[in-house]
Amino acid sequence: MDGGLSYPLLRDRSRPGPGGDLSLGGVDATLLLPGDEVWLGIDGQDRALDEGEIFELGGRKSRVVAGSPKYAATRDPAPERYPYRLEANLGGPTGPVATQRALATGKAYQVDAENRAVLLYSLGRRQLADADALASERGWGSDEEIALGVWGRSWTERNVNGLHVLVYRVRQELERAGFDPWFIERKRRYIRGRFAEIQLD
Repeated sequence: MDGGLSYPLLRDRSRPGPGGDLSLGGVDATLLLPGDEVWLGIDGQDRALDEGEIFELGGRKSRVVAGSPKYAATRDPAPERYPYRLEANLGGPTGPVATQRALATGKAYQVDAENRAVLLYSLGRRQLADADALASERGWGSDEEIALGVWGRSWTERNVNGLHVLVYRVRQELERAGFDPWFIERKRRYIRGRFAEIQLD
């Protein structure tokens, strides 16, 4: 919006600011495109941007507008975007545990907080259930479905809000361990994890 410049979003995510591919201000932010929606992610938290909504990054105002016919938005996410292997087990010696492993380097990080490990397990199970679907459609579970997987019989409607907090905490934990936090994607009322490989026990 500032300066009247337009930047087409042609990939499943874009990074504004220095070192990124958009000039929307010098902040550490990510624009995510889960399906037909646009989300703004900053510090492990994300929110949907409505068409026409004005938002500010680094002192510059921008606005989401419908794409021009000459640009085709990415529909199928890049498969190499998150080259991670998820290994998760609900019945470990000390309870649920999940390990995220970077395929390129072998770097691994273990998540052993119960709800966080169960969340990753639930996201992995949802992706495996959609193994034959297109990459853009694979792994999406409703907030209610994933919250039920985490909290089981104690699940109530309030756990949907708790799910958003849980996602934020898992993203923060894995980002501190050197992983890209946006492998957990959200859109309105749905959530998914994107893993290159999954092993569930």
